[in-house]
Order: sequence, then C-alpha cells, then structure tokens
Amino acid sequence: VAAWVIRDQMQRHSRDLFSPSFFRRLAALGYMAKADATVDHINLMKDFVAWESREALRRWAQTIVARMERDSMDPALSA
Repeated sequence: VAAWVIRDQMQRHSRDLFSPSFFRRLAALGYMAKADATVDHINLMKDFVAWESREALRRWAQTIVARMERDSMDPALSA
C-alpha cells in the first residue's frame, strides 16, 4: 500500500510540474525540492527546466537539479 501511495503522489506532482497553474507548479517544485535524487527525478526536473517559461521557477528548478546531481554522486547518501 505504501508503495502505491508514493507512486501516486509522484505521478500527481510530476503532472503538476507541467500544469498551466503557476501555483500548482510552485507546489510541485516544493515537493521535488525534498524528493530523493533518482535518475527519474533528475530527468523530470531537467525537462521542467527546459519547459518552464518563468525565470524564477526555472532558476529554482535548476538549483534542485544541481542538488540532486550532487546528492546522486555522494556515495554516503546512497547507503
């Protein structure tokens, strides 16, 4: 059940990243800022950076991508 809930939340937030609503995108970025650094999350965020038209959201997303890439390279975080 927990795996289903997590997968459902991730799908919802992934959809909301590309929502026409600024506030949904903002909320989805807040969720992604706390998400684990997985290849799927990094790729999703890179897609968002390429898609997003608002400079402020794009910069925040770039910061999240940089953190995720840094975390994915740190072997201590993979344990």
